[in-house]
Amino acid sequence: MALKVGPSGSSADDESEDIVAEINITPLVDIFLVILIIFMVTSSAMVGMGMDVSLPKASGQVSSGRPEGVIVTLLPDGGLTVN
Repeated sequence: MALKVGPSGSSADDESEDIVAEINITPLVDIFLVILIIFMVTSSAMVGMGMDVSLPKASGQVSSGRPEGVIVTLLPDGGLTVN
């Protein structure tokens, strides 16, 4: 976007110094591709470095009993009783 002055203030040098507003995205795309390749390589290397973890087995049975809870009672003198 260039700003041009009318005929009274124009010269040959002013017309050759127009502002060029272009963005070259080729280097930006190159940088993103390199970063993508780095992330792909490091993520595959990190998966191979994992350690084995032995997890407990879950049973599919539902408990039929009433769950036990803790009963906390606040006494009038400020004391507490549990169960």
